Formats: sequence, structure tokens, C-alpha cells
Amino acid sequence: MRAVGGLLTLLSLFAFPSVASAKIKYCNDFKYDLHIALAYETDDGFTSEGWTGVKANSCWEDDKIAGPLTFYYHAETDAIPDKSGGKTVWNWGNRRAFSVINTPFKITHAEFKAKDGRFAEFSGPYTLGAATDNATITFAEGTSSVSLSNK
Repeated sequence: MRAVGGLLTLLSLFAFPSVASAKIKYCNDFKYDLHIALAYETDDGFTSEGWTGVKANSCWEDDKIAGPLTFYYHAETDAIPDKSGGKTVWNWGNRRAFSVINTPFKITHAEFKAKDGRFAEFSGPYTLGAATDNATITFAEGTSSVSLSNK
């Protein structure tokens, strides 16, 4: 009887698979607050979502990422004063353009410009492949780095 119970438990794992969850940790080592957006591929094309706010010199972890997932990221500051007396926006991203909007958004078909949207450059792709996969994206002045782990 014990073998049958074990077999039923094993079968239930395959009959009712759970959605894997991964984590992305955003670390802001920059002197200004950041706004971060992700883009990822779906059956319909690409979807972009934002904005996740991360305060200067802090980290924030998103543990509600459904994996497996191949993603791109973009980050930017609000307009900040520059040395010439004007204002500038710092951006991180340099591989592929996706549509974003200046207010919180989720855009399907983000490879096309959304109504009231603009294109922003995203870095990637990076892949989270299993439930234990984690990514840490660290932003600093003039650079960003991505660390993937199976912890």
C-alpha cells in the first residue's frame, strides 16, 4: 500500500504541475532613485512592464516572477540637474528597444510603439530557467551588471 501511495504522490506532481517562481533582485548603487522595467517574450510577442522603483543605495527583490523566463531590463532616473544648469535622465539599456509609458504600465506587443508610449533601450536577454534560479541586477554610475544563480 505504501508503494501505491508514493506512486499517487509522484503522479500528482506531474498531473498538477505548479508554476515555477524565480526572483529578480534590483540593487541601486547609484546616487539617484531608479525606475526599472522588464520585457519578456510571450506566445503573442513581447510584453513590457514597469515601473519598479528602487531608492538610491538600496535593493528590492521581486519574488513573483513566473519562470522559466527570458527577460530584458531597462532603468532610468527622473530628470536630474546636470553641470550645465539643465536636466538630464540617466538610462541603462543598450540591446533592444521596447515600448514603455511614463506611468505604470503593462504593454503587450511591446516591440511596437504603444499609444502614448515611447521606445526605450533594454539590455538582455537573460534567462531564468528553473524555480531556484535568481537574478541580481546591480545599477551603478555608467554601468550595470547581472548575476544569475541557482540558489
